[in-house]
This record gives sequence, C-alpha cells and structure tokens, in this order.
Amino acid sequence: LRVSGAILASPKPCLPSHVSLSNKDVAIMYSMFGALYVEPSLRSAHEVFKLLFDDLDGHALSADHGTGAWNGFSYGEICFESFSELLNLLQPRPGGNFYDLGSGTGKAVFAAALGKHRFVSCHGVELVPTLHEAACQLADQMASLAKQLTDESL
Repeated sequence: LRVSGAILASPKPCLPSHVSLSNKDVAIMYSMFGALYVEPSLRSAHEVFKLLFDDLDGHALSADHGTGAWNGFSYGEICFESFSELLNLLQPRPGGNFYDLGSGTGKAVFAAALGKHRFVSCHGVELVPTLHEAACQLADQMASLAKQLTDESL
C-alpha cells in the first residue's frame, strides 16, 4: 500500500498461490512482526490493543451474518502498527474527531484512541449486529481497564 510515496504493510501478506494460511496464522504472523516494529512511544498502547483483541475473531463474527441483509458486506481488519503509521503520515490535527464507517469490532477506533494523535473523540459506526456488540463489549472492557489503572495509581 502506498501513501504519499511511503510503503506500509499490506492488509494481508502477499503469498504465493500454493500457500494457504488460516486467519489465525496470519494474526500470529502480524503479532510477531508487529512486536518488532512498534514505535517505542506506542508500545504500551499496542499492549492494551493486543489485550483487547487477541482473543476476538472478527472474521468469524462477520461470517455469522453472511446471508440476508448483510450478505453484500465484506469484513477486513487493520493491524495496529501499520494503522498507526498511516495516521502518522496523514498528520491529523490535534483535537480532531476520528470516525470509522463500517468499524467492525472497532480495531481502527481503538487504535486511533490509543495512539498519540490525541483525538477529542473516536467513533465507530457498524451495521452488523454481532460486530457492533463485540465492539461495545470491548469498549466496556477498555473503560474497566482504565478505571482499574486509575484506581491503582491513586
């Protein structure tokens, strides 16, 4: 993927046609690769991101709604490292708002909120109920984690 001449990690690894990897294998590869290249100032944010999303399979949740009203939708996920780099390249204004339309489980929303760009608010809009519910549960977990960390620091 090219943005203003820079090359970011592609959303899916480029593999020869004879190689087949499961979504879990790809996630493990991203996790291993990302641990090496996370910008030092974002390491704790990346750890929180992994804590929230490591056990969530958004592809499986999306597949649950492969028929009916949601049939024409497609699902994809961001990688924390490459998304953070994309935000760095875009240089959003401090104090702005972040919106993700078709936010799925909320990965881009959480990555934006945890990043260094200091958005005033981060919002996701999702129509598929199972994906929206998963994102809401993660938001509750994040709020609980933030409260726990705040209580421990007092």
